[in-house]
Amino acid sequence: MVYRQTVIVRGQLPFPVDMLRYDGLAPADSDAVTAIESDPSGISDNLTVTVRLCRTVSSSRTTPTLARWRSFGWEVLDVVTMKEA
Repeated sequence: MVYRQTVIVRGQLPFPVDMLRYDGLAPADSDAVTAIESDPSGISDNLTVTVRLCRTVSSSRTTPTLARWRSFGWEVLDVVTMKEA
């Protein structure tokens, strides 16, 4: 069985790009790409962004590595898992 997960994360820039590889995630839409690629040097301090990510998994019980996201100062807000057709 194959499942599609949407993962919503929130944190302050810069985005921890290595987490994409680590959790097997990809940007879910163009807004996510824009946030991930944002250069925090030209942005006001403490800008918090919410990013939608997605991945395909083989188990409905698979979750992102919450503690690792927290170590980068990011929070996993939601994980939605749906069976792929």
